[in-house]
Amino acid sequence: MKTVDKKKCVLKGFFVGVASVVLLGGCSSSIPVGEPLARVQEWNKHPVYNKHTEKQMLDWLKQKTPRETVYTPEDRWPNEFAVCMTPLLINWKSSKWKDQTNGFVLVRNVQIGGNPIRGRAIYGTVRIPVRAVERVELVVVRYHLKGPARRDGHVQLRFVFNKDHRPEILNANGKQDSTQPFADDLIISWESWRPSNTKWEFVKGLNPKEYALTARIYLGCQRFLNDSLRGAVWDCYPLKLSDKKTADLLLWDALVMGDLVARKSLKQITNNSFKSAQSKIHPEQVPDGFIKDLLKNADISYQALNRSCISMALAQIELTMRRIDQGNTGTKRTAISYSPGKPPVWFERIALGEKRSIGQAFHALFWAGEHEQIFPYKAYLPLKEAGLLQTDKKGKIIKYRYGHKIGSPYGKLMRNLM
Repeated sequence: MKTVDKKKCVLKGFFVGVASVVLLGGCSSSIPVGEPLARVQEWNKHPVYNKHTEKQMLDWLKQKTPRETVYTPEDRWPNEFAVCMTPLLINWKSSKWKDQTNGFVLVRNVQIGGNPIRGRAIYGTVRIPVRAVERVELVVVRYHLKGPARRDGHVQLRFVFNKDHRPEILNANGKQDSTQPFADDLIISWESWRPSNTKWEFVKGLNPKEYALTARIYLGCQRFLNDSLRGAVWDCYPLKLSDKKTADLLLWDALVMGDLVARKSLKQITNNSFKSAQSKIHPEQVPDGFIKDLLKNADISYQALNRSCISMALAQIELTMRRIDQGNTGTKRTAISYSPGKPPVWFERIALGEKRSIGQAFHALFWAGEHEQIFPYKAYLPLKEAGLLQTDKKGKIIKYRYGHKIGSPYGKLMRNLM
């Protein structure tokens, strides 16, 4: 009986987030939390959202290297989706991606700064040179390290560049930013695009109609700051790649994949009302190639198990491996199992609010146990099975951790904060 109760507790804790709430609520204080500023309290009671218009989108698209400040809680598109979650978009017209020596791509909508405490984010343009990636890492953002809540988290890919060949951060005039000229690393993160001021919910994420899929891109230092403020640490798994060319291909395919999904998603978020803008973001502008052909009719909706931060990051790597193998899906190598496959009916029924049985719930629990990759902290397993993770001399997987209290890729906090 105790075993059954324990399994019920784990299931409930994972699927509805009760466990994390219990952990966070375990410590109380007699000192009351201070109230926000009066203007913040007023907005919280009566939110007023800033709906972006087609003119704003057109003005943004006309600029070669746009830079803008987004008001994270307030700014929305016509379908209510958050402007701050708008995906990366490549300026193909101004890029020189065919030049394999001095070529580059201009990537818009990179989060390059801001103040998360105030709800302000700065988005700019980064010029990424070809053949510049030093290494690629699978990064697991972990909010808790123990207990049932350790299953919670996020997965993203980190591209670290050669110190002598880093991407350039550009200002609105297309010149190199004088205060922040280079990017040491970039994070590509697949996320659930949803209304601003709205938290992610697992149950809603199971329904493809609730959220859209978005590929966001950040300076590594900015994403690290955002995650640190959430109380998270980074667990990093360096990928075992055959050469630097493969690392560059991984970045290229990730950008093309994100750009393609962005163009399809942007057409949807405007509710088909931005006719002029839609013509400027047509997917046909993306260069022809393996990734474009493969994703031509792909489902771009978000789904918490099959099109999530985990499955999309793993899919990016697998698609690059297939391109290198000329479309081969694993005859000469172990393919990356990036999707857990069709989940039990319990997941579908809970997403639709339909009646579920205890038997279905236990089936879902056992299925989750057999498909551990659906949990962020176990997302590395498919890469391990495919032989794509670096190991030490004893054959142990190399993993290291960053945290603002223990040390970051950008130096210890006490060195940088005075």
